[in-house]
Amino acid sequence: MALFPETPTHHFGTFALFKNGAVQDLREPKAVRRQSLVDAEIELEDGEELKKRVRLTHVLAIGVFALATKKKSGGELWLSISGPEFAWLYEVKNKDAAKAREFVRACKQRQRELAADS
Repeated sequence: MALFPETPTHHFGTFALFKNGAVQDLREPKAVRRQSLVDAEIELEDGEELKKRVRLTHVLAIGVFALATKKKSGGELWLSISGPEFAWLYEVKNKDAAKAREFVRACKQRQRELAADS
């Protein structure tokens, strides 16, 4: 075991990206808060686009109430991270959009690097 725990390479909100390709959401319980980006999808989605299609992963992230929740008028952004066994959805404030885009870019870059190493 290392003397110091692995430090994240990138952060956004409650999310952290690690060099080994793991992404962590501190809002989740310890047992499931760290997941692999392998076979995961990470997107920054416009609220209007998200409203048009409610995927199973989003229903899992929000629960069955995802279908009944009041829709916002648009303009908001959502960070969506989903994999074979997890789905996370996080509303991004307009002032944090650039940081969210950078986090998504870093995650996708890490996914490409992991795929190239395989």
